[in-house]
Amino acid sequence: MVKKKSISLLSLKIGFRSLKKNIGQFLAIILIGAISMTLFVGLLSNAQAFGKQIDDTFARGNLPDLFVTCSQVEEEDRRAIDEIIGDDGEIEERIYLPCKIGNHDAYAVVTDSLPQISKPYEIIEQSEEHSENHYALLDYGWMYKQEPIKSDKYELNDVFYLTVDMTSLGYADKLTKLEPIIEGYVKEDGENVVKDLDLSIPMKVTGFMNHPENITKANYNPAVVLLSFDVFRNALVTTFRDNYNSTGELMLRQMLMNKLGEDFFTCEKLPYHNQILIRLKDPSLAETYRDRIKEYFNGKKEDNLLLLTKKEEMPFYLTLYTDRKQALQFTYVFPAVFFFVAILVILTTLSQLILKDRTKIGTMKALGMTKQEILRSYLFISILVVGLGILFGEILGPLIIPGILGQKYSLLYTLPKRTYQFPVAGGILSAIFFLGV
Repeated sequence: MVKKKSISLLSLKIGFRSLKKNIGQFLAIILIGAISMTLFVGLLSNAQAFGKQIDDTFARGNLPDLFVTCSQVEEEDRRAIDEIIGDDGEIEERIYLPCKIGNHDAYAVVTDSLPQISKPYEIIEQSEEHSENHYALLDYGWMYKQEPIKSDKYELNDVFYLTVDMTSLGYADKLTKLEPIIEGYVKEDGENVVKDLDLSIPMKVTGFMNHPENITKANYNPAVVLLSFDVFRNALVTTFRDNYNSTGELMLRQMLMNKLGEDFFTCEKLPYHNQILIRLKDPSLAETYRDRIKEYFNGKKEDNLLLLTKKEEMPFYLTLYTDRKQALQFTYVFPAVFFFVAILVILTTLSQLILKDRTKIGTMKALGMTKQEILRSYLFISILVVGLGILFGEILGPLIIPGILGQKYSLLYTLPKRTYQFPVAGGILSAIFFLGV
């Protein structure tokens, strides 16, 4: 027993002497192990952190699973969809209006009160006028941040011009006939706000928001403007009154009422909707319910359905999940190559160190040490050195890589604050694999 203990101590001493003598090579092993693990675990942590940001955004914004867009949602449509969905989800209606703010494409969403489905997941700032039933919310990207040039940026209570595409409401023919006529009813101090099938409406900013349908900052993605019914209607009334005489105002009001309802300018609740949002308790059933809703509309005499899309088919969703998929794929491509190169370099370096120690190995055999005991000596040092590299990589990866790549996502998207994510399963399995080899 004493002899074995002495041999074990001698084995450890020889191992540590080898470590001290070849400190440069061992430091290189620690470094390359740390770099490979930093890349792999760091990129995996980045993919998980980015995925969590996306999931948090859509959960907090209560993103719908189905978007049902019609030329006009009729009362029978609402009842039919209510019956189809039943207790398996919730439904909300709204007006969806393609428009522009300046030269930027956008779409206005008009509701009676702040929505519960597809709602702002964060309101950044709001004015005193802002309330549950009175709001004109712009995306945070429109907010003026004390930049040298205030082009296309706004502050609270600033006026912005919403140019609505009236063809989306089916007014193309009527406006084409009305445009040359209405020009004669413009006041001396007014202007014709109905031009080229568009209607330009000035509105006052009551707040800034982050919205789940508007998290992509790229200019090719339309921005979302959230408007309450009273703000939208009052802006129309004021615009018509300020720019046209009573006859012109009456003509424009009548044109809108023919489509939006005779009581559009007098009722308390929005009388017209062209989009239904459906949030399901079980999102995996979205395809099933889409087929049922399609079947209903196909069975109508006059099919007023324009689009029926799942959230996965929406442009903002596709853009995000393409990046999310790429982040996961990138984790297993470049780092995997570096991972195996690192293992090869480490094994080669350790083999060379053992070959250099042939004399020591002979001495150890002469002292009575078995092959297994000699192997354990080198295996202990190898695991110690490689283990240190793995430990440094596991610690540094989730701290460094997500912080660097997170800057890219901050430039592209408006997402909730990123949180630290350690890929427990991936980190443990990669460490075991690395040490095992």
